Amino acid sequence: MHKMYKIDLTGQRFNMWIVLEFSHKAKYGSFWKCQCDCGNIRIISSGSLKSGNSKCCGCKRKHTKRVIRKELKGYRIDLTGQMFGVWEVIEYNKTKYGYWLCKCKCGNIRSIHSGDLKRKGQSRICDCFKEHKQANTKLYRIWTDIKSRCHDLNNNTYKYHGAKGVKVCDEWLERFDKFRDWAVSNGYKDFTIKRINKNGDYSPENCKIIIKNN
Repeated sequence: MHKMYKIDLTGQRFNMWIVLEFSHKAKYGSFWKCQCDCGNIRIISSGSLKSGNSKCCGCKRKHTKRVIRKELKGYRIDLTGQMFGVWEVIEYNKTKYGYWLCKCKCGNIRSIHSGDLKRKGQSRICDCFKEHKQANTKLYRIWTDIKSRCHDLNNNTYKYHGAKGVKVCDEWLERFDKFRDWAVSNGYKDFTIKRINKNGDYSPENCKIIIKNN
């Protein structure tokens, strides 16, 4: 049988490639069927194998990029306890990448991006000056209380709520008016708020109003 190649590369290793068998001969050399260590199979010229121009199928490069992205995503400077304007950072917001739960001196809790905290003039002040007319209402106190019990480590009832993974939905956490609108639309007068699923979060879907009897 006439050989179509001069040197048999079958079984030899070139970086991450193992040569399985001869494939074909072309104008610019012999081509071989090779399997990468990751399992992918490619047809590669003997020249590329010997010179090292083809070291793998590209999986190593892709893996490196994934590792770098994962490391960058997981990397963050702990801002817990730091003050930015009127905001004290309570904890990292695990539901929104790059955001931190912060407590204003007035008691308001907001989810704020780390970049906005660090940039002077952005998210350094609270909207409490807009809400001061509501601050003395019972509804406002209920709102601040449910946020505190879920996100403030110093709250006496945190161990029954936040410590067990109970959170306040982003809509309510960041906007009193959203909580107020929900309460009003559900017959707010003199009430207590109760979660339907005791292990679930404080959210419109998981809360109901219990009207107190006068």
